Amino acid sequence: MRFATNFLLIFIIFCFQSYGQKNLLQFLKSDTSYTVIKGVSRDNKIVKLPVELNCEEGKHHYIVKAGSLYVQVDGSGKIYKIDSLGNPIRLDKTCYEGYNFMSYNFTANNKFYSLGGWGFWQYNGALRYFDKINKEWEIYPLNKDVPFAQYFNASVFHDFVSNTLYLIYEPVLNNYVKIPDKTNYDTLSVECLNMNSLLYWDKPKRLNKNLFLKNILAPSSNVSVFSTDLGMLVETVNYFLLLDFKNEAVYQINNDLGASIIANIVKNPKGFIITRKGSINFYNPAKDSITTIPLSLKDFVKLDKKLFIDEPKQSNIHWSLILIIFLFTLLISVSVLIFYKQKNQIKSLVHELQKKNNGNGHKELTIDKSSMFIFNLTEIEKVVLELLLENTSANQFTSLDELNRVLGVKNKDVHVQNKLRSEVLHMINEKFMVYASIKDLLIERERTEFDKRVYQYRINEKYLNKLK
Repeated sequence: MRFATNFLLIFIIFCFQSYGQKNLLQFLKSDTSYTVIKGVSRDNKIVKLPVELNCEEGKHHYIVKAGSLYVQVDGSGKIYKIDSLGNPIRLDKTCYEGYNFMSYNFTANNKFYSLGGWGFWQYNGALRYFDKINKEWEIYPLNKDVPFAQYFNASVFHDFVSNTLYLIYEPVLNNYVKIPDKTNYDTLSVECLNMNSLLYWDKPKRLNKNLFLKNILAPSSNVSVFSTDLGMLVETVNYFLLLDFKNEAVYQINNDLGASIIANIVKNPKGFIITRKGSINFYNPAKDSITTIPLSLKDFVKLDKKLFIDEPKQSNIHWSLILIIFLFTLLISVSVLIFYKQKNQIKSLVHELQKKNNGNGHKELTIDKSSMFIFNLTEIEKVVLELLLENTSANQFTSLDELNRVLGVKNKDVHVQNKLRSEVLHMINEKFMVYASIKDLLIERERTEFDKRVYQYRINEKYLNKLK
């Protein structure tokens, strides 16, 4: 008799454990279009698993796929399917763990995914998918890395209709990087991952800080945040806000409905929130009971607030370009000043030369043919001619340096030297052509052998005797 009683007790306990979630499993099968299940506390559990983590009990992520309930063990690759009797059946054969605590685990495109997570003192933004054939997790490459972990630095909204994930996150440094004392993120960022294209936005958007939602990321926060088919429902100080990321709109729930949601959360701390299209459901695992609250957009009032704020316009001023322009302008200005200074010096010297030639310059020449040619020259012209006569008589050329020295411009700018030298030599030749009634040049030039760019000068030998 005693044996029969014990057997009956064991049988009842077994049946209770096996069918303890009967109502839940039936409820999940009733609608497969949109269902998200989340614990009121992240420590809450619906089922007990035979193997969790190697060193401790793990937290559970519950996923609904095609009306069936699955469990993914936080911080590992372990994934179980809960059968019709409430028994867990392990699907994977992974052994590594500790790399993906507080990742976001979900189903999309008929696959199981795990995004982000924290482990080994660092955040990651990897998108992993479960390979049903190999029973292992593999990686999908994304267009950029957005490291995050839920409850640590991010919260996730899953839009099942558009097959996109929205990440509200605060950029953080890994634990092995020293955080600067002045690090302060004034606003939260929002990223969007399209699960069809596996692409993030080109750049994140900034959440409106006037919505006062920053405390939703605090690790110790008890703020209720959960996904609905209308958007992300977020508890604030006095009411619930609905964040519609797709339409970039913000709504406030009516007070009665908000109070009802809070009441169900408070009286069911070990329970779960199940959102599906058109309702919020509160599941009590101890009683296997479900309380349903209808939910529609009529229960909300749209607020005159922006969900996102515009990025501060970056200054179009590029200081490096301005510096280059300034230096270039300065260089041009200095060059112009030097040019005009040299030009004025040349004008002054030419003016002095023309003044010594009685101001007639090239237009009028008064030549006394009855006297020796040298008496028709100015003092500076005489000095140049005497140097040329001396060198030519010695069968030598006269160099530029020698001419510049007698002209008194040895230390002047090259442009000044060239201008004055050209004027003097040209005037001597012109006067001699008038004096001798010829068209030949008295002073000839030719290029030097060592440098074809440099000239040297001498007296035309045909007229050398006429000048002696």
